Amino acid sequence: MRTNQFKGKKQVVKRSNLKKESYSLKEVHNLFITSKKVEGLRERTISDHLLHFGYFLKWLSDVNSEIMTCYELDVITVRNYIQFMEDKGLSPVTRNVRIRTLKCFLKFAHEEGFLPENISQKIKIVKTDKDTLKILTDEEVTKLIKVIDKSSYTGFRDFVAIMLMVDTGMRSVEVSSLTVDMHDFNNMLIYLPGSKVKNRIGRVIPLSSQTNKLLYQLIKENEIFFGEKHVFLSVYGTPFQSKSFRKRLVTYKHKAGIKGVRVSPHSFRHYFAKSYVLGGGDPFSLQKILGHSDMQMVRKYIQMSKSDVKIQHNRYSPVQRLKL
Repeated sequence: MRTNQFKGKKQVVKRSNLKKESYSLKEVHNLFITSKKVEGLRERTISDHLLHFGYFLKWLSDVNSEIMTCYELDVITVRNYIQFMEDKGLSPVTRNVRIRTLKCFLKFAHEEGFLPENISQKIKIVKTDKDTLKILTDEEVTKLIKVIDKSSYTGFRDFVAIMLMVDTGMRSVEVSSLTVDMHDFNNMLIYLPGSKVKNRIGRVIPLSSQTNKLLYQLIKENEIFFGEKHVFLSVYGTPFQSKSFRKRLVTYKHKAGIKGVRVSPHSFRHYFAKSYVLGGGDPFSLQKILGHSDMQMVRKYIQMSKSDVKIQHNRYSPVQRLKL
């Protein structure tokens, strides 16, 4: 005779009274992250959302905020957090990066019913001065390269990575994800598929003869040591991480005695863009190489100084061609 395994157990008939007003900030943010993954956001973008929201939660904890649920969050609290970032000395660029990710979350929370008001509309991006970014000079890039020990595997790898970014303006994530099959040695080109690009639009990048040879040499050395498909590897043969490369660049910067200018993988992208135009390259081909969808973003990368503009004017003014 069969026994009823459910005998004496309570049946669940009605749904719980859990309301959206009772969800914690972290619970709602988890739902937000899930939605962004479904949308197909890059892993790097997802990581940024998690990191920046973690800063916000830590601040709430440090100030002993009484906010327990997402529903209780208000615009005054968010503005106080923005003021805290300014008081801490964070640059306008850093503050804006964190504000944008927070605004994105707040918009989601309101649309999904976890916030009664769309307070993201009341949060403004910090105004910043235009064209204030200091870009590396030829002398500084040369000094940086000279301090690298190219006789070691890691030194040579870093040297090739820097030369590649200086030559093409490639993003650090594009460089670190570069595989052997993307390099066309004979035609001196790199083929970046949409899956490896920030805006998902693939592009073809030309290489100088020197950079093309350096890439080929690194690939051949990798075949001897590791036989791995990625071009830039750690000493253990695993794909080299952008974070590790950024740390090594800081070391090279101090060793080279470079001061007053940031040295990061993205610094070389700005350096390439400006050098390309100053050397006579047109902004339209530059847009294609950088992979930007509009010219406005290209303009932000160039940022010429007064002396740069003066040199270009003296070189290309129509008056220089008039035979008077």
